[in-house]
Amino acid sequence: MIEFEDDPEGPDPGERGARFLGWLKRSGAGRNLGTCRKKSEHLGLNLDQSIDEWGDDRICKASSRGDKVLWLKDTDWADAWAKFHRVEVPHHRQPIDIK
Repeated sequence: MIEFEDDPEGPDPGERGARFLGWLKRSGAGRNLGTCRKKSEHLGLNLDQSIDEWGDDRICKASSRGDKVLWLKDTDWADAWAKFHRVEVPHHRQPIDIK
């Protein structure tokens, strides 16, 4: 586990936001906006307010094949806050060799 002396750079998304960002990153960094709204509501997160607070240089609404999508542009920022809030889920789980 990475320990931070100070908070990572950029706005703190909070624990709920870090969970959402981790989910979005694991989903390929982009998902249908409707799906993102459902996930954010499940986490108790106001998606529109959060997007405004986090900044469009980190996360933005876009259009893909005629659908509205949410795109995570700064995955390093999202990773740093997920680690800080201890909500990171590894992409691949590695078996643990117990001796």
